[in-house]
Amino acid sequence: MTRWFKLALFALLAAALIMGTFACAKKPVSTARPGEEARARAVEEKMAPGPEREAMLEARARELGMTSAELTFEEEDIFFGFDRYDLTADAKEILYAKVAFLNENTGKRALIEGHCDERGSNEYNLALGERRASSTRDYLIEQGISPTRIDTISWGEERPQELDCSKRATYDEREECWAKNRRAHFSLR
Repeated sequence: MTRWFKLALFALLAAALIMGTFACAKKPVSTARPGEEARARAVEEKMAPGPEREAMLEARARELGMTSAELTFEEEDIFFGFDRYDLTADAKEILYAKVAFLNENTGKRALIEGHCDERGSNEYNLALGERRASSTRDYLIEQGISPTRIDTISWGEERPQELDCSKRATYDEREECWAKNRRAHFSLR
């Protein structure tokens, strides 16, 4: 090959690279850990404020013989990252509201259920669910709730909120599904 041919080929490749870099729309780079975006979407869907949600809560609470505050307490789950049991800022915000509810309703007790997605062995997920429930319980105790008012149980992967996550078409759909199952759920006693 001649020197001019090599130079022209190099210039052509450089121009194509530059055009490809600036001509294509770039997808924003996320700094969130895998699963955090899916977890955030799951929380937003469940917690979308508005008059429709309030009316639905009131009607459902009456149907179940509860107050809307009790129903909200039970329906607001906290979510965890993959293979994690530490509390996020979003989780602490939800728990802050639960502490306020428990302080106002001193006759109520809470059951915290630890849940996992379907990945991992049953034994591992039961242990992880227990760590999730325990870290949640510990936070409530740190905020002044008596330990005698809080019980924990781990369901591991046995009671998923979303079913058949591994059968979803894309990884993003599977991750979003799994994120909804990595949670601590609350019940009043």
